[in-house]
Amino acid sequence: MHKIKILSIAFVIATAVLLLSYSVAKFFQEEEKPAFFTQEEIKQISENVAHLLVDTLHQYDHHYDLEIVFDTVRKIERKEEPLKSLETCQLALFDFKCKMIEEEMSQNLQAAEQFLANLAHKANVIEVQKGKLYYEILQKGEGSPVDRDSLAFLHFTETNLNQRVIRDTREDNQPLKIKLSETIAGFCRGVTGMQVGERRKIYVHPDLAYKKLSRQQLSIFDVEIISE
Repeated sequence: MHKIKILSIAFVIATAVLLLSYSVAKFFQEEEKPAFFTQEEIKQISENVAHLLVDTLHQYDHHYDLEIVFDTVRKIERKEEPLKSLETCQLALFDFKCKMIEEEMSQNLQAAEQFLANLAHKANVIEVQKGKLYYEILQKGEGSPVDRDSLAFLHFTETNLNQRVIRDTREDNQPLKIKLSETIAGFCRGVTGMQVGERRKIYVHPDLAYKKLSRQQLSIFDVEIISE
């Protein structure tokens, strides 16, 4: 079941493009070129097929041998090797793609846990759950603290360890009104107790965030309560 969830539409398209590249290349390598295409058009088609092929190869993070790729293309062109069906290639690549994703998730989880372990020893960092959830106060607030059932009006920026911005309400100046109990566990628990005007940076272990949906990445939230 997990493998089925991991397979994305993008992956299916990528494998389809790979086979399409083979098919188009085969079509245009015949001695008799279709008269309705000029040499310049054939050049453009060939170049775009090459770009599609390279884009597909990059889906596998350089876990391939380019010489073998083109040697296989040449064998197919010479009819020394039959062209495999799309389904056959998808099934073969599916297992390899899943293996790559599993390795990525393992590395992400290890990085998240190491980061949190180091963070726990820093001054001004507050532990909510050992090894899982921490925050630091960037700016103090005032008034009644919000609780998990509060409908909070807030700004937040979500990033990961690679500093990639996942979502930023500040960018468009559109604060979010949300019930904390309806958010992920780490966000809910990290925001609970904040006061209006307070700003926190919350560090959430993937177990309390998106787990495998984010490929086991640590989630970091920069949150500011605007009002209750």
